[in-house]
Amino acid sequence: MVRMVADERDVKIGLMCRQLRRVLNLKQGELGALWGVTQEAVCQREKGKIKIPTRDLYQLARLGGVKVEDLNSGVGEFFIGKYYD
Repeated sequence: MVRMVADERDVKIGLMCRQLRRVLNLKQGELGALWGVTQEAVCQREKGKIKIPTRDLYQLARLGGVKVEDLNSGVGEFFIGKYYD
């Protein structure tokens, strides 16, 4: 198994995913079940310690009704007030 090394960008993406997961009222284990990974893997992804595969980003974005580009950039309707008025 090849481990995907994360970088600073992955930390930001992980934080965006954590925010969205919380808004969706999902626990890490529940999101892990959707992604087919453990709760610990979700935790490491949210902390930016390991990369989140693109397919998983798209799945979370669809679930939350946001664009995957918003998860990548931290901007967009979700992050500027849709859920945080």
